[in-house]
Amino acid sequence: MNDALFTLLIIFLVVPAPLIIILHFLTKWKQTREISGSDELMLEELWELAQRMEERLESLGVPSHRLCSQKPWKPQRLR
Repeated sequence: MNDALFTLLIIFLVVPAPLIIILHFLTKWKQTREISGSDELMLEELWELAQRMEERLESLGVPSHRLCSQKPWKPQRLR
């Protein structure tokens, strides 16, 4: 009886267990490929904020090429 149970356990670990694990992660991968509703709302909010910021800069008279030509800011090293 002990040998039969051991044999069934080995067969389960060799054949169905890897398939179950692979299929589980394939379905999780397919689910995460799409943008969720909350992510879509967040992107829409960020887009609106960027548009408002652009309008503010235009109302201040700051040319967009002036903003793009600035050197990237780097923090000074502590000595």
